[in-house]
Amino acid sequence: ATSALEAIVIATREIGMAINDTGPKEFYRIERGTRGDSVIVDAIVSNGGCGSALAHLLISADESVAMMGCAYSLSLISPLLTDPRGSSRALQLCTSSASSGMGFGASDDGLMSYRQAALSLVVGEDASGATKSEVSCLPSFAHIIRSGTYESWGGQSRSLKLQVVAAECLAAIALAVGHVVGGCESGLKSQNDLYRRATCALELMEQERIFEIAHRIVTSTACNSLDPSRNTPQARLREAAGLMLLALASCSSVSASYLISNRAISGLLSIAGEAGMLSAPSGLRGEWASRGLCFVEASTTLLIQAWKNTRRTCDLPSSAPVNLLIEALDAGAVGIASIVVKSKVDLKRHDYAYSQIRVKIAVCYMLAAIFGIARADDAQAVGTSRLYGAIDADCAASLAFGDGKDQRTSVMSSTSGRLDLVASTAALLRATFLYAQQQAANENTSEPLPMIDLTEASLLAFGGMCGAKIGCFASGTIRSSSDDSCGMLMKSSDFGELETDKYSIMRQDACTMACDVLSMNVDQGKLLPSVLIGSLGEGCIVPLLRLILAIAQNGQHELRGELLRTGAIVCVSDMMQQSLQAGDRYTFSTSIAIIRLCGPCLSIGDSGTITSLQNAIRTLSAVLSISEQGGSINQQQTNTLASLKLESLLALEALSNNVSLHNSISSDALPALGMLLKREKGQMQSSDGESESMICSALKTIQRIASSNAELVVRSGIASTLVECLQGSPGTIQEVSSQLLHDLASVEHSGATEMRGVLLTSGVLEGCASVISDKGVLPHTTMLCLEIIELVVSNAPTSPETSRRVIQSMNGQESFLRVLIATMMSSERKRLVDGCIATGSDHDQQLNIQPLYGEPLQLDDDGSSSAVRILTKLSFLLCSDAEGGKLFEDALMLRNVRGSSVVVSIACCVLLDIWRGESNGIGEQGSLAAQSILVESLSSSLEESMSSSASSNHAEAIIAVFKVPELCLAMCQSQSLAQAAFDLFEAVVLPLPTIKDVSASNRMRRVFCYAKQSELGDVLGDGTMMTQVDSQYSLASDPETAALSSLPATRTTLVSTDNINALQLTHSAGSKQIPFVGGNNTITVLFSAPLVWRDGENEYHPIELLDFELEKSLLRQCFTEASRSIDLSYDNATT
Repeated sequence: ATSALEAIVIATREIGMAINDTGPKEFYRIERGTRGDSVIVDAIVSNGGCGSALAHLLISADESVAMMGCAYSLSLISPLLTDPRGSSRALQLCTSSASSGMGFGASDDGLMSYRQAALSLVVGEDASGATKSEVSCLPSFAHIIRSGTYESWGGQSRSLKLQVVAAECLAAIALAVGHVVGGCESGLKSQNDLYRRATCALELMEQERIFEIAHRIVTSTACNSLDPSRNTPQARLREAAGLMLLALASCSSVSASYLISNRAISGLLSIAGEAGMLSAPSGLRGEWASRGLCFVEASTTLLIQAWKNTRRTCDLPSSAPVNLLIEALDAGAVGIASIVVKSKVDLKRHDYAYSQIRVKIAVCYMLAAIFGIARADDAQAVGTSRLYGAIDADCAASLAFGDGKDQRTSVMSSTSGRLDLVASTAALLRATFLYAQQQAANENTSEPLPMIDLTEASLLAFGGMCGAKIGCFASGTIRSSSDDSCGMLMKSSDFGELETDKYSIMRQDACTMACDVLSMNVDQGKLLPSVLIGSLGEGCIVPLLRLILAIAQNGQHELRGELLRTGAIVCVSDMMQQSLQAGDRYTFSTSIAIIRLCGPCLSIGDSGTITSLQNAIRTLSAVLSISEQGGSINQQQTNTLASLKLESLLALEALSNNVSLHNSISSDALPALGMLLKREKGQMQSSDGESESMICSALKTIQRIASSNAELVVRSGIASTLVECLQGSPGTIQEVSSQLLHDLASVEHSGATEMRGVLLTSGVLEGCASVISDKGVLPHTTMLCLEIIELVVSNAPTSPETSRRVIQSMNGQESFLRVLIATMMSSERKRLVDGCIATGSDHDQQLNIQPLYGEPLQLDDDGSSSAVRILTKLSFLLCSDAEGGKLFEDALMLRNVRGSSVVVSIACCVLLDIWRGESNGIGEQGSLAAQSILVESLSSSLEESMSSSASSNHAEAIIAVFKVPELCLAMCQSQSLAQAAFDLFEAVVLPLPTIKDVSASNRMRRVFCYAKQSELGDVLGDGTMMTQVDSQYSLASDPETAALSSLPATRTTLVSTDNINALQLTHSAGSKQIPFVGGNNTITVLFSAPLVWRDGENEYHPIELLDFELEKSLLRQCFTEASRSIDLSYDNATT
């Protein structure tokens, strides 16, 4: 019965192929799957033809019985080996994304019946379709081939022929399992029964350690042959083992880890590099495949898995990917790839051409993986260094030993002239594009060459050579509902500008070659747009997008404009919208990145590209508007959406550099940007770097738009959101938002006044005030906020509404007003101290007070002047209303602060001194009201200071320095201020002693100060001692008595009657001589009245008549208060 079934299946298959044979006669089609025999296979499987009875046949000790069972099993599943469709998509499935439609569920390739049969041999299935895992033929197959590889195996060694057939069955089963497990879309895994059966079969194969058995066969010396081209049983057995490794490495992490740890890559490449292995036809699969193809594909699969692991978020392989890269390079991967890429395809022999193209496809995928691993090793660049070193060595060997004159000429004619692997791959890409276009145009070909697959592989390989950061295998969709912790990690930084290194020049050369290929014309027009719309099939679209992105990222800036001129951006814009709807994360992010990098290079006049970019702006704005709230959104989706929003923001920021797109961004993206700013600011945590990046990017985009559409930005209502970003944000956000607000406030045009009114009503004033009050703000940000307030307040429309809005803004901003007052006092104190020193007064000591208003702002002279102007304007606006006047008075008076009367007095005097006669263009009402409040505050604070002995000296100094009596007289000229000025004069000035008393008191105090602070000077020859005192103690330096005395021009000498001690006091241009008083208490005062004085240029000047009586009175009063018995006499001095 078994033999009969086998014969029926084989006969039906051959008859079906003979009837439907429409291809070339020389093409090998025997043992391919057909619709007729697949129906018979389905019937056999559904009726238990792969169940326990077959398993019993396989474990039979009789070789003929076991061979019968193996042959029967192989007849059911042999098309998986002999049909190119059985293994042609293995590498594509490894490198494509889960959402690209490359899985088996996308379309039926005609081999699904044989895959069902292969799974039934492992897990079993009854008539109802229920899986019966206890029935399996797998252990029997494993037992047969294990007997020939393990010397310690206890059973009888099976014949080599039986081992070959059993190995072929296992190879077909492994290919079926790998196709189903590797090709099922992640969203359908839980719902797909076929996937569950394949997973169960894979677990059984791992338990039986099929990967270990296959690896032993491959590395066994018994399978080696002096002539690899001979179709021996050993060669068939090793090839079957290679197919097992290929399939298991693509879908089993356990198998891949074992092979990587046992350095299987070097062994597989060594076998592939044997003479004739890549050209001799396979005895197992047919002439369409070379004997070494499976070994190249297996090693490539392991490299692809290592490449994937560089992007995973979980710990997978035991060895670092860069170690595998070095292992492959040491095994001669570059040399093998160089030979294969440069080899010509003999299109006259269909089978052989098919075989050559399949090898080229495998090598291109290997190159993509090698360059991908090297690119991921950015930190040390060890892999990159070794890779380019191997390429240079291969180039040198090629030039030294030669590959044939014709070949060198053909390669060099289409590249930059350098005969290396990169240039050869560029030539291959150009050629495959042309052949693939011709093949796509001829749809009647029954058995076409896999030229489109080669184009896809070449695009992947050259994308890696151009420096692509991420592969097309990145998993995860926009709307993925599963939290796959081992999924591919895609970062927003992968799709932006990349940092340069010492190998960037090599990538730039590759990008230039690639751009030349993509810019070429074909019969239908430009090549690039036609491929992007699917002229070569969907499989080439994503690799082409990856290559375009690599060129834009790593190529010279001029290449972006070249790509833009091909019209590709139109297709990319459409693909971005379609991928967003389909949930394809990789395609969407890649499209955004291409638009971000190439869009700013748009030149005016290309209406089609401009329209596409405008559509892209609408799509990006829609992404920004997507809400992250909702019960159906998990954390993974939230993180993915946040990354997409960041990429969209960066794209809009880049597009905003193009002025021709400002109107589109303003109308479509500006509302979304405002909503995003408000949302991100509300959700931002203290250490949320991604939210900070998003906010900064949105602010920079708006800032660029504001350069041409400031009025539209202001009227959009985004100013209030900018104020929120300004308050309580990190320094970077504060700086960018303050700069943006400054740009909006400083715009000068016909509607500028109205715009500043809008800014005032948007809370700009209180926002900037709160930032200035914060001590941790950067100085540059503080200065920007001051300028914003000055621009808004000084240029706001004059109206009661403006005053009310200012009052509302300053409600609760008492600390800000006090900071401005402190800054004003700090800047004015230096001027006052310099004035005191210049006049010889010591009142500067009385002005050295505590900063009760707070720490002043650290500003330069211009910044301090700006703070004073802002304080002036705000005070006038506040005091124009009773409520605002109270706010200003509360900030000024420092109520409930002990000992603040002196500080308040100085602040009032400084402000009055600044405001005297100023209205600053806002009308008299606010100015007079503010001055009236200041005069009343000064009166109360001075009165309080003078009533205290601790502060009375300060109060007198304030009255003297700021000339309060003169201030009162000046303000009496204003009817509005007359009463307040009179009250101040009556309360503070009138209670003071008379001017004469004040002068006498000050001078007596000064003389005693001289006596206390004097130091012994030179001793005169006659015993008279002299003391020198600084000019700050000049009797005439007192502002109260300077007008009443002319002592600075008087030379007065005091001599004791017994001439024992002498005191000489000299008042001249900068020195005084003060005596040491001792001996008798008799003092004679000699007066002289010079008529003229001589300056440094020997010119004489007249001197007014001196008041000797006043001098006598002062001296008498001084010595009287000394409480000493002194005999004082006066006389005229003679010379």
